[in-house]
Amino acid sequence: MNENIFAKARAVSIEEILNKLGAKRAGGRGTRLLYHCPFREDRNPSMYVNTDKGTWVDMANPDEFKGDGIKLVELTLNLPPLEAAKYIVGEGGISSSARPQSYTPRRVHRVDSIDYTVHELEHPALLDYLSSRGIPANLAKRLCKEIHIGRLFFIGFPSQNGGYELRNKLGKRSLGNKNISVLGTGDKAIIFEGFIDFLSHLRIYGFKSEHKYIVLNSVCNLGKVVEYFNVFGLPQHIQLWLDNDDAGRNAAIYLTEKLQCSTEDMSSVYASYNDVNDWLLHVQN
Repeated sequence: MNENIFAKARAVSIEEILNKLGAKRAGGRGTRLLYHCPFREDRNPSMYVNTDKGTWVDMANPDEFKGDGIKLVELTLNLPPLEAAKYIVGEGGISSSARPQSYTPRRVHRVDSIDYTVHELEHPALLDYLSSRGIPANLAKRLCKEIHIGRLFFIGFPSQNGGYELRNKLGKRSLGNKNISVLGTGDKAIIFEGFIDFLSHLRIYGFKSEHKYIVLNSVCNLGKVVEYFNVFGLPQHIQLWLDNDDAGRNAAIYLTEKLQCSTEDMSSVYASYNDVNDWLLHVQN
């Protein structure tokens, strides 16, 4: 009897299950789709779904959080496998129209034993720092947050694992494990080393719906970019807007070799400057 329930549940498409859970689709095409993860707070959508295979993976923690539709229901509704299968096929004590409660983040968050709070980006010192880097406040406020850790405050740029890259005039650090950041769902990928370069590019060219913007947040995350494309598929074209130093050049060589698609190194555009932000500061002056 139980085997029949599992078989019926596995016959239900992953898209039907996602819809039943109220998961919000964020992009994708064909059989590879992008969703906001339904079982945790997911500001930047990071769950990739293969509708052909009926599988999903949460790129914030791909080794632990992946599987089929039954596993997704288990995690989202906190159910054992059999009850999750019954939910999918509309049997058992849980209504098939049930939705997980919407996630309300606590005012105080904790990661790696560090307590922090998240605010809208407003602090004059942070906005002044961004202005000194050529980044207007209205642009930064759309994409960044203000993070307070004790008496310290930072510009916070969200990454795929729910953490932040932090920056102020005194330096930079990470909150949570380092990961890449992905914004947009276009067919043309543009890759940067850091989020200041990304914001600088937007300052010059504006946001394009046909682009997918990827920020490494460290050249140590090159492998995570390759893993991202292995899961979600290669774009039609990739542009590399990396730093004009040995690390940036080596990163460009690595990505060009690993990603077997049309790849363009854009560093010649700002060849006389250290990076995209350095170029922006000279262009606007």
